[in-house]
Parts: sequence; structure tokens; C-alpha cells
Amino acid sequence: MTLDDCLTRNEELTATLLQALAGGDEAACEHLLQQRALALTELDGTLRAGGEARRAALQPRLQALADADCTLRLAAETALAQAGEAFRTHCGGTGRGPAAPDRAPEPACLDRRA
Repeated sequence: MTLDDCLTRNEELTATLLQALAGGDEAACEHLLQQRALALTELDGTLRAGGEARRAALQPRLQALADADCTLRLAAETALAQAGEAFRTHCGGTGRGPAAPDRAPEPACLDRRA
């Protein structure tokens, strides 16, 4: 696979992964993450073989891919925070169901970040 092909594949996987993450499709995200890990490994090998001049020529696309990766990480952090908030809302005060403000939270529902 050429360096351009590797970059295009990574760009496509990143965009698709962002869409799957936004849609809450966990199975698709897991599958896409596996594919992306392989694609990044292939890109790394192809970049190393391509030489410094080739990497320099592709710097704008590489930077755009790095920026997209930052966006992907932020989206993943947001999705994780939303899932945690939904879990805490569901657990409410009991850890067993809808929120019950008259009871103290059980350990399973405590936010351990504090």
C-alpha cells in the first residue's frame, strides 16, 4: 500500500469512527478501533520507509490526521462522561434503579474521581 493510500485509509477510519462514536454504536466503535490500530501501524511502517522528503511533503495531511485524532479523543472523552452521568442518574441514590433522593448512594454509584 502506498503512503497516500495509508493516509487516506486512516482519514476514512477516523471520520467513520467519529460518526460511530457520535451515534453511540459501541460495536462499530470497537471494530473500527481495531481496524484503525492496524492502519496506524501500517502507516507508521510506510512513513519510515518513505523517507524524510516524502514525510515533509505530506506534512499538511499528517497534521490534519493528528488534529482529527485530537477531535476523536475529545469526542470519546465526552461520550464517556455522558455515559458516566447517565449511569449516575440511573443509579440515583440506591444503585438499583431510578433516582431516589431519599436514600444515600451505594458504593457502586459513587463518583470515584472526587
